[in-house]
Amino acid sequence: MSDQRDSHGEDTGRRGSGLPEAPPEVRDPWKGLRGIMAGTLVLEFIVFGLALPVIWQLGAGVSSAGFVVVAVLTVLLLAASGVQGRRWGLGVALALQLCLIGCYFVHPAVGIMGVIFAAIWGYILYVRNDVAKRMREGRLADQLGHPPGHPPSR
Repeated sequence: MSDQRDSHGEDTGRRGSGLPEAPPEVRDPWKGLRGIMAGTLVLEFIVFGLALPVIWQLGAGVSSAGFVVVAVLTVLLLAASGVQGRRWGLGVALALQLCLIGCYFVHPAVGIMGVIFAAIWGYILYVRNDVAKRMREGRLADQLGHPPGHPPSR
């Protein structure tokens, strides 16, 4: 068995060096979930941004004030994606979902899109609670000492 060396030819302290392998870093499950939440908000920004010209022309259209309200909420979605690492970031995202559902009175299509994304956020909250429960019980892959995707041997 040969030693593993880095690009400069120095020993990396792995197999054959006589040193124990460093334990794999424990990953932060919340970091991944925050990324999903931020990505969902960016996706909402794109969807609502693309929908603005369509709802402007649909049927009787929307009033100028209604258009401005939806446009401001759309920009706030993008801004909210940047604060998901903060303690209050989830609350901001959920408040925006309620505002978008309330935009049903601006145009029904906006409210329906708000309901669809609210359902997605409902699932994200379900996953968040499930991760918290598994964390409390010590059932996350990193807590069990085996890599994800590789169940413990029986």
